[in-house]
Amino acid sequence: MKDTRFSKIFVPVTWILLIGGLIILASASSVIGQQKFNDPLHFVKQQLAYIVIAGLPGFVFFSFIFDHRTLKKISLFLFILNIIFLLLTFIPQFSLQAGTAYRWIVVGPITIQPSEFLKITFIVLVAAILSNKSESELKSFTKTTLPFLCYLILIGLILLSQPSTSTFILLSLVALVLYFYSGASLSHLIIAGIILALVLAVFLLIVPRFHCREGENCVDYRIRRIQAFLNPSNKNIAETYQPYQAKIGLGSGGWLGKGFGQSRQKYNYLPESYTDTVFAVIGEEFGFIGSFITVMLYFLFFLSGISLVRNSQNLFSSLLALGLISWITIQAFIHCFSASSLLPLSGTPLPFISYGGSLMTVTLWSLGILNNIRLKNHL
Repeated sequence: MKDTRFSKIFVPVTWILLIGGLIILASASSVIGQQKFNDPLHFVKQQLAYIVIAGLPGFVFFSFIFDHRTLKKISLFLFILNIIFLLLTFIPQFSLQAGTAYRWIVVGPITIQPSEFLKITFIVLVAAILSNKSESELKSFTKTTLPFLCYLILIGLILLSQPSTSTFILLSLVALVLYFYSGASLSHLIIAGIILALVLAVFLLIVPRFHCREGENCVDYRIRRIQAFLNPSNKNIAETYQPYQAKIGLGSGGWLGKGFGQSRQKYNYLPESYTDTVFAVIGEEFGFIGSFITVMLYFLFFLSGISLVRNSQNLFSSLLALGLISWITIQAFIHCFSASSLLPLSGTPLPFISYGGSLMTVTLWSLGILNNIRLKNHL
């Protein structure tokens, strides 16, 4: 018997998030758009361009033309291709450097963030690998857990070097969810989690010291963010500034907020107000009620996605649906929690709402695949 309790709200909730996200972005990015480009709607226009040129065509293609089950056959090819694009970010002729980060490549007039597309290609690969395993193979460390870890450590070495730490953590969490859902050994799951945590710790605590000159502060900025989270009142840690400003925005919104467009924090007080901390602007302009509704929309999105998982006709489709739903939902909650100082500041954008062409494109492509799964479920 098919579970239809929440599946019918998948499309409406998606449209509410997409349209509402553009409206919120129009306010959150208006000041920086006016200052940098003399156009308060600059970033909304850019976001719409990515939606029209890449996002919606991909959504239509993956929804109605391309059968998502074909992805299983080409999963390894797509993953290898994505890895090649990730490695191109370290080659100056192809990369666009922002500060000390190498996360983007330039293709003509287009800037692409390959780590965003890894959210699809890696999930497809993990779903394909796990769906091909027998029950006994899923319980085997050498046949399932070890290859699973090798793939994760491979992307970890690349992502942590860019650095794109939040993406590595996100994909690790999603992969562990898929690993658990497939029926693999719980003890192996725990071992995998410990190994991934150790890989992350080595990069954060040890690797930076090899690049440290005498007299410099050798503490990695990601460690400083954790220190800022644990000791938010310490003004000697520069990383306390952004979370502090985000909390001012959330707190000053009260129950109902200051009203659309009335945020004060976006006037150069809150860094990255239209990307990494846009949830603080939502709280300031729409208050606790608006913040609560935003979180509930993502929760309803997750519930509707779980209906797709339960109704899927095969294990690969179930794993793929669960992976795509999980990355969007987990990323949304990481953003909301970090902007609220319930987690260390992560620099994670909010799907549907934060500015970012690659993020919006990958989100809409993921929705297209999910919609295709939904349509196949009804055949």
